[in-house]
Amino acid sequence: MKLRIILIIILIAFFQSCGIAQRNNKLNSQKDYRGSVIKKNTIKAPKYKISTPDYGRTSFNQVNLKQNEFKRDLNNQIIQIINDTIKNNPGNTAKLNLIKITNAQPNLKDFQIEEYYEIDFNGNNITVGAIDAKGIINGLASLEFELTQNKTPKKNIKDWPNIEKRIMQINLKAMDPEVVKHVLLRLWRGHFNGAFYSIHNSVEFEASKKYCLKDAMSKADFKSICDFGNIFNIEPVLDFAFLSHQNKSFVLEEISPELLFNNQTLDPRNPAVYQLIYSLIDEVIELVDPKIINIGHDEVIGFREKHIVKHGPILPSELFLSNVKKINNYLINKNISVWMWGDMLIAPEDFPNMHPGYFHATKEYRWLIDSIPKNITICDWHYKHYKGKLKQKLDFSSVDFFINKGFQVIGATYNVNEMTRQFSNYIIEKNHPRFNGMIATSWHKLLDGTIKNKEKSDHLKQYDAILEFSANAFWNAE
Repeated sequence: MKLRIILIIILIAFFQSCGIAQRNNKLNSQKDYRGSVIKKNTIKAPKYKISTPDYGRTSFNQVNLKQNEFKRDLNNQIIQIINDTIKNNPGNTAKLNLIKITNAQPNLKDFQIEEYYEIDFNGNNITVGAIDAKGIINGLASLEFELTQNKTPKKNIKDWPNIEKRIMQINLKAMDPEVVKHVLLRLWRGHFNGAFYSIHNSVEFEASKKYCLKDAMSKADFKSICDFGNIFNIEPVLDFAFLSHQNKSFVLEEISPELLFNNQTLDPRNPAVYQLIYSLIDEVIELVDPKIINIGHDEVIGFREKHIVKHGPILPSELFLSNVKKINNYLINKNISVWMWGDMLIAPEDFPNMHPGYFHATKEYRWLIDSIPKNITICDWHYKHYKGKLKQKLDFSSVDFFINKGFQVIGATYNVNEMTRQFSNYIIEKNHPRFNGMIATSWHKLLDGTIKNKEKSDHLKQYDAILEFSANAFWNAE
């Protein structure tokens, strides 16, 4: 009898330990990023401005760096990445020369000269030339793409961008840090020079740790992502929600209701709000030393009547303004450039030929535009066409409105290709020094590599579609 009791106790303990182990494994699996499926990079390099065909060029499976006149400015990891990409190709070893040239194409602007590059294929010798290291990085991206293409080789390439700031959004929510690095390689091939990292409680900063998602990456992982992007001249633009979109992207109501005006909006009257934001900013600066932070302030809940029934009244406009000014002052004292979304500053009735979905200023908010500090860059987003007019020339007069008010403007697009094409071209048409960049947003399209979707390896194609079209539209805007 005693033996049976002992056996029962042992079995109970065994099954309990199995249950604990299963729970621990489940928790660990939420942090176990490794093993996510990373889809092959099929992104095409943006179309070259000048190129000549060479249908007899040999395929290569390795490049050896023979000459490098950019040793101080170029990370050798780029050459290793190229070799890793082509190592399974049939073919020979190429000799690679990276040289400094003195002249670009005539009549280029300063930023175009910096990013200008040339590639010459001559038998087993490949020469990439540029005036600046930024150009060499672009040239190596095109070279990496060309070496994966056996059907359409080029003999000579001369190329440069038409838009200065070319930025792609990367939503970090539940992302595997290693997959993010592979996404950055896609940005490199697309000649983007900025990554718009939407943090969304997905990095374990100490200041906001209690609000973090269970799948949040470590600070070390986030730093490694930013450092990796810097290798390819991809500047980090950090995107935070410092007013609106709470309960999803920053402060959670069930944890800190006292910090909220309503369950979607921070309360600018509470000094603890700024203690939290400033602590987070200081921590971010110490970690990755960003030059640009987007403070959010889009879609403040209550701009539509139906919001008020569910969430309560909209934040008073004077509190919106005080919040912008306080955060802006803190950031400029830290030498950080401040960006914000512009939808709460413009009303649909002022732009009758535009889609009303991205103008959210109520009557109480329309006066704010003249009080917003002029050092702030306005991100003006245009995602949808209006009244079936997609094939006609679209209206982007909100850009003119912001410029005339004295602001720097960055355009933002999403997944409507014709909108992306026309908005990119509008930069060239406008030709204004305070309108010099575009953001390709992706929001929730980046699903491949997320912890919850490891098995869905085809979801990255939605992100790739936005990236590839936007890359070409931004680089070759006309």
